[in-house]
Amino acid sequence: MFFCNIILYFAKDNEAIRHTPCHILFTKYHPITIQMKKILYTLLTAAFIFTHIPSANATITEPVAKVILEEDFSLVPAIDPWKGYRMAAFDFDTYEINPEFTHIPGWSGWMMTYGKESGMLHFDYDDESDTGYLSTPSLELSADGGKVTIKFEYRKDMTGLTNKEDRVHPSLYDVANNKNITGIYTNSINVDDQWKEYSITLTGGTADCAVRIYGGSYPGDIRNIRILQVRPELDAPVADAFSDFKATGFTANWRSVEGAETYLLDVFTDDNGDGKPDEYTLRDHRVDGTSFEVTGLDPERIYCYQVRARGGELTSANSNIVRCFGVTTPELGETTDITDSSFNLSWLPAYNANIYEARIYLRHTAQTAERYYLLDEDFLNTPNQDINPDKVPMGEAATVSLDEYLHRADWTGSMIGYAADCITLDNLMASSGIYGEVDSPILDLSAGGGKVNIEMRARALNAASLSIFLMKYNADSKWGFHDEISSIKLWEPNSLYDPLTENWTDYNYTIEGGRDDAFLALQAYGYGAKVQIDRLAISQDLNAGESVTVPFIRYIGSELCALVDAANEHIGSSDAFEFKVRAAYLPDNDNEETVYSDWSETRSIKLAGNSGTGLFLDSAPSAIRTENGKIIVENPEGKTVSIHTLTGINAGIGHETLYVSPRLATGIYIVSIGNDRRKVALR
Repeated sequence: MFFCNIILYFAKDNEAIRHTPCHILFTKYHPITIQMKKILYTLLTAAFIFTHIPSANATITEPVAKVILEEDFSLVPAIDPWKGYRMAAFDFDTYEINPEFTHIPGWSGWMMTYGKESGMLHFDYDDESDTGYLSTPSLELSADGGKVTIKFEYRKDMTGLTNKEDRVHPSLYDVANNKNITGIYTNSINVDDQWKEYSITLTGGTADCAVRIYGGSYPGDIRNIRILQVRPELDAPVADAFSDFKATGFTANWRSVEGAETYLLDVFTDDNGDGKPDEYTLRDHRVDGTSFEVTGLDPERIYCYQVRARGGELTSANSNIVRCFGVTTPELGETTDITDSSFNLSWLPAYNANIYEARIYLRHTAQTAERYYLLDEDFLNTPNQDINPDKVPMGEAATVSLDEYLHRADWTGSMIGYAADCITLDNLMASSGIYGEVDSPILDLSAGGGKVNIEMRARALNAASLSIFLMKYNADSKWGFHDEISSIKLWEPNSLYDPLTENWTDYNYTIEGGRDDAFLALQAYGYGAKVQIDRLAISQDLNAGESVTVPFIRYIGSELCALVDAANEHIGSSDAFEFKVRAAYLPDNDNEETVYSDWSETRSIKLAGNSGTGLFLDSAPSAIRTENGKIIVENPEGKTVSIHTLTGINAGIGHETLYVSPRLATGIYIVSIGNDRRKVALR
């Protein structure tokens, strides 16, 4: 039409040409003058040349989509022989895929299992159940207007089927609001019975979005999933947890982004907890660094924040949203009711808190070179004291705290069985990766050159053995992956130590490498085996002036005070108690997480010292043994020797250099040699 208009312009005085339709103007049969033909030829040639001149601005480059998530499922094993075990690769409670099977954790699904071959997942199908689906972890997919490309390989399972048609249904899923964005069956893809790659682009991605692929009407296999999206040149920041929480403010934190010159911060109220703004306190607030102190907030409301990176003319997508429901750090109050062996610590209430945790430690400083027992456990407070150790019930598979039963805080264990005077490390579930194990508290074992003495009275049942690990603590929980410092493995063929036997026997070991953040882990060895322990003591040889700190007790409750009673402990005049407290919000439902405050300051208090019978020193050059129902004490310095039951009944006293007690009933006794005390088991 453009060229027709040009022709008509130059032929404005020629009525015949001006009234000729455009599609006829260029035919050789029309009676156009030679002059007009020359004009047309010139115009057309010029137009051709003009439209074919190369121009840097003439080429429009489409933005390239980046791979946001990629998973090939190469870590998924096959079931051999194939039996179609539904959900075998998934956690029944959370629907999450076993994290060992994916390169990136957080995949989930329903009605799925291992494949017949490795490197895939299998969609199961049941006429009586919902359609199976596979879901990615939550992703930030709000960029490019929420447009998301999904690529995957799929193969329809034709075993026993004649219908050649089947479809799968990719969708976008709103994780925050627990609903599909694009619908389950809105976007269908026809699939084949041979491996092929399929691709679909959907719109509607959000900042908290998962991609779900729903299976069809028949079983099928899936692998090599890729999620792609066009992203701005600036990556979205990662918003970290807030800090310095106060009732009227907090500090927002985020990670730096390469290429960012500044950041735009949004702070908004979210009283409903749905991640959607009620009203903004700050909107596009410019911050040059990676943190900002937010003040002047309403203590009765809940706040959130998100942040974007800004560089030149580019602005990134939103970061993740951080919900700022916090708990203020409690302030320690007065220490009252102080005696020579007890005191009462207190604290002031903390904002938003409904529960408190107080930790009390005993710090011992050696006055002379000595052996100091950090822990000495006889297991007399554990349940089932009326149960014969030969018939001990099976232990619990779950990780449990042993604070309720033991004389020191922060012991934990799994597959722990209880019986009279002992605990049992039960390996009945070892084939499932759950071992009988007991772990000590986190201790400072750096004193004495890092040497740790272990005294243990134990026996083995069912050809059992034991490993003793000295572990470096490097996580929030002892039940995780930690670095092994050193170990004693009694089951090794070339072990320097005698193996455990079925008879109760006293064992002594020394392990080296103690640090200020270490703990001991004792683990049973052998499938179905049982190891029983009725005394476990940990000590170190201290030089004068060296100190060690051990967890004493832990209080958890809603009260604003805790009583520390050390009447049954040996407290020296140089010993001090140290304590601190933190607050927490414990939610009423499982959908919310517990929110903790920071720990308060640490305070210390010294008591006058007492003659309790708990932890004891071993500085006397003496030795104790049992024989034929008697306790024999080698006492070369002729100190006063006395023997008492745990209830305080005198069972013998003397000054002999070799003191032999009267014949005694079986049980636990306290043997005093001068000012030193030891627990002795007589069987």
